[in-house]
Amino acid sequence: MRDGDRTPAPAASIAPGGDLARGADALRSFRARVHAMLVAFEDGPAGPGKLAAHRLTRADLGAPNTPFPEADDLYAQYRRVHLGLVKLSRSLTEQIECLSIAVHGAEVGFDNLEEDQRRRFWSIRARTESLTEREGRADA
Repeated sequence: MRDGDRTPAPAASIAPGGDLARGADALRSFRARVHAMLVAFEDGPAGPGKLAAHRLTRADLGAPNTPFPEADDLYAQYRRVHLGLVKLSRSLTEQIECLSIAVHGAEVGFDNLEEDQRRRFWSIRARTESLTEREGRADA
């Protein structure tokens, strides 16, 4: 566009392939950032493996062989929340991976991805959609 008006610049002033090259560079940069996030998330304290490894037992709340309804209720809620956090962590990890595959596919063409990457992309997407539908029904 020219300064002061909304008229697009003439096509001759746009370098052939320039925008496409800049777009591919932006996708590569974005993919690298997404991959770095995935690695940091998986290796961090909220990564699926580490989060799943941190568990309390009912005995950790005291009096394991004595009736203690409050401790039982607290433990039941803890288990529910912990399981939800583990599922959320796994889902987030998979969705970041899916985004990384999608960005790479946009860069090289989805048909040019390796078959296992395409399969992984569709598998994650189907699982995410299924979880979203189930959560939607549970909220209703």
